Amino acid sequence: MSKLMSPTQVRPISFRTAWCWPHSKSRSCTDILQAIHRAKAGRCFVDADVCRDIGAHAHDSEFSAREMQVLRLLAHGLANKQIAKRLSLTEGTVKNYLTKLLVKLGASDRTHAVVIGLQRGVIELR
Repeated sequence: MSKLMSPTQVRPISFRTAWCWPHSKSRSCTDILQAIHRAKAGRCFVDADVCRDIGAHAHDSEFSAREMQVLRLLAHGLANKQIAKRLSLTEGTVKNYLTKLLVKLGASDRTHAVVIGLQRGVIELR
């Protein structure tokens, strides 16, 4: 059993000791207590759902500089031909980059690739 602390014994938890926790009503009291005890001890509690989300974004750092350029130009609405001209590439090379981007992002089409890139913070619209 855990002992309850008085309000004077509670210390603020810094960002360094905070835990990652998706807010959900489906979490058990045991899970919540475990997370609190880990945070109190200066350790980080990472929920399994968060780990899966992190794993889903593991490919984000694997984009080449050129793939990032193509994705940014896609986000600005340029067609393959326009991207090719802007980057001094052939249209076929742009299509190859686009194919690689679709696979890495798990996207079904170019619009989906842009949406995923924006959601993951891989690209930003300015």
